[in-house]
Amino acid sequence: MFRHLILCLVLLVTAIAPSAALNRSDRAYPLLNPAAFSQQAAAASSDFDSAYKLSLPQPVQDKNFFLLSLFQRNREVRKLLSKNRVLQAVSKEKLSALGKAETCNDVGCFDQLIRLSDPTIEAVALELEILAQQPQFKALAKNDLRPSGVFVRYRQHSDAQLLVAAWRDAAKGMNRILTVYCLGKDPTYKDIDRVSFDVSKKDYSDLLRAKIKEIKLSKQPAVF
Repeated sequence: MFRHLILCLVLLVTAIAPSAALNRSDRAYPLLNPAAFSQQAAAASSDFDSAYKLSLPQPVQDKNFFLLSLFQRNREVRKLLSKNRVLQAVSKEKLSALGKAETCNDVGCFDQLIRLSDPTIEAVALELEILAQQPQFKALAKNDLRPSGVFVRYRQHSDAQLLVAAWRDAAKGMNRILTVYCLGKDPTYKDIDRVSFDVSKKDYSDLLRAKIKEIKLSKQPAVF
């Protein structure tokens, strides 16, 4: 009987809804959110291409650090990065730091060795600003950075400025992961996103050391 009553109510609402919608033409409607219009206008004025196929073969990395994934996948861009002397030096420094991290006994040690310092982030940013003038990076901006829509917030920047801004975001994002999941600091949504381990325990340091040893690096590791 109860189910029959519910069904009748659903049918009644379904029958009334269309006519009610037709009779609301004389009512005052709330204005749509102006931000929605600005976002639509921004997308229209950018080089975003709705037909662009966003490839996410490594979803966690790709969604959080799409720029770095592009660096890895684009052979010509990767070659330029690997030949840059400043970036080579940073890569060797971070590779050495990973080796030292295998002997760390507390999370502070891991963080200090692996975190990208502000001077390092800016040194890389400067080199990327210069490299942005190369044909390979111009093609990356035209074929991926802009049409993907991932970096649409920087749509009004030049290609070089967009590249640098995207790099800074990625570097700060990696550091943020260390802050939350290495040091155990609360994230924005701490009830669902904070680390589930006690980072002060030896077991956690042992786990980090084990994971660092599992990292497989290419013959030409990138700065990240």
